[in-house]
Amino acid sequence: MERQTAKKLHPKGWLSLVGVGVLTGLFAGLTVSAYTAAVEFLGEKSARIYGWLRENPTWIALLPLALAAGFFGVLGITRLSPMSRGSGIPQTEGAARGVLRFKWLRTLLGTAFGSLIAIFCGLAVGSEGPSLQIGACCGKGTAKLLRRRRFEQRYQMTGGACAGLATAFNAPLSGLVFAFEDAHRRFSPDLFAVSFSAVITAVGCRVLLIGGEVCFPGFQTAGLSWASVGLAAAVGLLSGAGGLLFCRALLWYRGVGKSLRWLKLALPFALAGLCGLFLIEGTGTGKELVMSLSAGELAAGFLALVLVVRFVLAVLAAGAGVPGGLLIPMLALGACFGGLLARLLQPLGLSPELMQTCLVLGMTGFFAASVRTPITAVLLPLELTGCFSSALLPLILCAAIAYLLAGLTNTPPLYEALLERMVEEDRREGRPFVFRKKVEAGSAAAGRTVREVLWPGHCQVICLRREGVLLPVDGETLLLPGDELEAELSAATSDEGGELLDELLSP
Repeated sequence: MERQTAKKLHPKGWLSLVGVGVLTGLFAGLTVSAYTAAVEFLGEKSARIYGWLRENPTWIALLPLALAAGFFGVLGITRLSPMSRGSGIPQTEGAARGVLRFKWLRTLLGTAFGSLIAIFCGLAVGSEGPSLQIGACCGKGTAKLLRRRRFEQRYQMTGGACAGLATAFNAPLSGLVFAFEDAHRRFSPDLFAVSFSAVITAVGCRVLLIGGEVCFPGFQTAGLSWASVGLAAAVGLLSGAGGLLFCRALLWYRGVGKSLRWLKLALPFALAGLCGLFLIEGTGTGKELVMSLSAGELAAGFLALVLVVRFVLAVLAAGAGVPGGLLIPMLALGACFGGLLARLLQPLGLSPELMQTCLVLGMTGFFAASVRTPITAVLLPLELTGCFSSALLPLILCAAIAYLLAGLTNTPPLYEALLERMVEEDRREGRPFVFRKKVEAGSAAAGRTVREVLWPGHCQVICLRREGVLLPVDGETLLLPGDELEAELSAATSDEGGELLDELLSP
C-alpha cells in the first residue's frame, strides 16, 4: 500500500501566513515599543521620586495618598478587565490553546495601564509578561480586522505574543522559542510561519523606535574549565532550589484569602512605599538591581537582605493579581542567588572575574526550575546579556540540574499551574459533547496529521472511520477528505461546539 503523507503548504499559503504575521508584528511592535518606552520613563521617575522623598522627609506624608490612588486605580482596572490580573503569560497561553477568551482591546488597555501604575508605584513587577499579553491582544485585534476564523486567530495571538516578548527583551530567539516550548508545547509549520514573521517585524520596529541595546549591557562572562564546572552545578542547585521555593510560595499565596482580595492587593502597594524609603533595591522591576550586582556593588549580607525582601514582595504582588510581569523579577532573584554564592565563595578562592558568570547561571537555574522551560532558560539570559560564547555549556549544565531538581520534587511549572487555576475559575457553564463530523476536501484539517491541527481547547479526537473501517487515532494519524471523526469537546452548547469543529473540517 502506498504511504500517504501530510500535504505540503502551498507557496500562496505560506505567503498568506507570513503576510498576517507581518501585520501582527507591525501592530505588536509599535504598541509594545511605546509601552516599553513608557515603562522605562515611569520606572526612572519612580526611583527619582523615592530618592527625593528620602532627602525631603516633610513630603513623605503625601506618599500614602499616592499609593492609595495607585491601589484604587489598579483595583478598578482589574475589575473592569479581569484578564489583566497577574503576569499575563498564563492568560496568553490559555487563549492560544483555546481554553480562555478575552476581549482584545479592553485587555490590552487594562494590562498596559494597570502594569504602568504598579511599576510607577515601585512594586516588584516587570513589564515583559504584560508586553507578551499586549502582543497577543494585537494579534487577536489584527485577526478580528481581517475576519480570520477562530483557530486562525489563535495562530495570530501566538505570533503577537512572541513579537511582544521579543520586543520587550530585544530577544527574537527567546520570543520565537516561546511559541513552541511554552505556549503550544509543539511544533507546527503554520505556527512557525506566523511567529517568525511577526517577531522579525516587531523587533525591527523596536530597533527603529527605541534602539536595539541588550537588556543587561556590560556583561563579560568568563568561561569555566572542566576543573571548575562544579560551580555551574552548585549555582544550578542553589538557584534551582530558590526557583522551586518561589513557585510553591506563589501558588500557595495565590490560593489563600480569596475573600480578602482587596487587602491582598493593598499590601504590595504599602510595602513598596516602605521599601522605596528604606530599601530602594527592593522596588522596581529588578533590572537596576542586576546591573548593581554586575558592578559588584552589594556585599554578601546586604545582598541576602535584598534577596529576601524582593522574594517576599514578588510573591505578594503576583499572588494578589497585580498587573505586572514575573520574568525580570524572577531573573533578578536568580541573579541574587548566583551573586550571593559567588560572594560567599570568594574568600575561599573564587575569582572575582566569575561574578558575572554566576549571575547569568543564577538567572538560568531559577528560571529553569520555576517555569520548567529549559531551552528558554538558556537562551533568554544569553540574549539579555549578549554572552553567547563562553557561558553556553555552563548554562546548559545549570539549566539541566535545576530542571531535574524540579522534576524530582514534583514541583509544577509555574505558568502551567497558574493557567490551570484560571481555567477552573473562569470556566463557563458547559459540559462535554460528542460530535461526529466528516473531513471535507479543502478544509484546514484535510491532508494534515492530527498533531498538526490546532483543535479547540478541551477537544479530544476519539476515533476515525475511513471507508467503513474503524481506525485507531494518534498524533501521527493523517486526516483525509471523507474521513469521519468522532471527537469529544467541552462547550457551553452543542451548536457552539459544532461551529468550532466546522471551522476546521469544512472549507
